[in-house]
Amino acid sequence: SELIAPVYITVAGVRPGEGVLISRDRTGDTREWRLSTHGPIIQTNIDHWKYFAYLNHGATDFTDICYSVKRSTFARKSIARRDNMTKGYLWQIVSSNPICWHETVYRTFM
Repeated sequence: SELIAPVYITVAGVRPGEGVLISRDRTGDTREWRLSTHGPIIQTNIDHWKYFAYLNHGATDFTDICYSVKRSTFARKSIARRDNMTKGYLWQIVSSNPICWHETVYRTFM
């Protein structure tokens, strides 16, 4: 059925690599980002396929809501710098500017 707005559903598995992000638009079309295939799942206010289209080809067919490109890039670079990921380090990332700023409502990590 039709929704009022797009949604992002993050599902964590019970074993490493089982997580998936399901992006659903208002009409029911979905796209998936699988942890086992694509690596870390980072969701800001931009669809993952639009983020990579922007980085790889300069695509501009999206609205960069709340600096989503900057926030996603910061998170990806922060995670890539680390071999041993800890809960404390992940919390530090989501608590840092530009991820967490004055309009942030909530933040999570799994």
